[in-house]
Amino acid sequence: MQTLDPKKRRDILKAAEALFAKRPFHEVTLDQVAARAKIGKGTLYIYFRSKEDLYVGLISEAFTQLLERMREHCGRPVAGAGASSMQQLEFLVEELVLFSTARPHMYRLVRTLLPKRCEIEIRPLRGQIVSLLREAIESGIRCGEMRDAHPEMTAQYIMGAMRGVVVFTPDHPDAREVTKHIMQVFGSGLSCTKESQSWHA
Repeated sequence: MQTLDPKKRRDILKAAEALFAKRPFHEVTLDQVAARAKIGKGTLYIYFRSKEDLYVGLISEAFTQLLERMREHCGRPVAGAGASSMQQLEFLVEELVLFSTARPHMYRLVRTLLPKRCEIEIRPLRGQIVSLLREAIESGIRCGEMRDAHPEMTAQYIMGAMRGVVVFTPDHPDAREVTKHIMQVFGSGLSCTKESQSWHA
C-alpha cells in the first residue's frame, strides 16, 4: 500500500480551495486542481476518489481547523487571570469571524452545493462549534455574568449572523469590527451588568 504524504494532501486541498473560491463547483475540474498542485491526475486520485470527495474533504478540513483553534481558546488566560465568560465568548466569536472573513467561499460552497455526504460530515463539526458557543454562555449563566433562557438558540443565532454577514453583505468590515458588533448585539442582551450597554466601547 502506498504511503500518503500529508504535505501533498495539504497542497491538493490548497489548490482546490483557490479554484473553488473563484469558480462554481461544476466549473472546476480535477485536471485543473492537479495542475495547480503540480502533481499528476493519477496522484490526485490516490488522495481523493472524485471531485465530490475532494470537495467534502476541503470543507471538512477547514471546519476541523476552525474547531481546533476555537478549542485552544477555551480556558485561555487573559492578562494573567482566568478569562471571564464574556471574554471567552468573544474569543470564540473572533475565531469564527476570522475564519469566515478569510474564507467566505466556504459558506458559499456549503450553501450552494451540499451533497448528502457533505451534510453528514459537516453537520457534526458545525454542531461542535455551536456547542462551544453554548458552553461559554452556560458558564456565564452559572456564574451570574449572563442571562439567557435559551443558550442553544443564541449559539445558533451567532452562527447564523456570521453566515449572513459573509454571504449577504458585500464589502463587510474587517474581522475585528465584525467581532465587536456581534459582541455588542449579543453581549448587551446577555450581560446582567449595567455596563452591558457600553460593551462595544
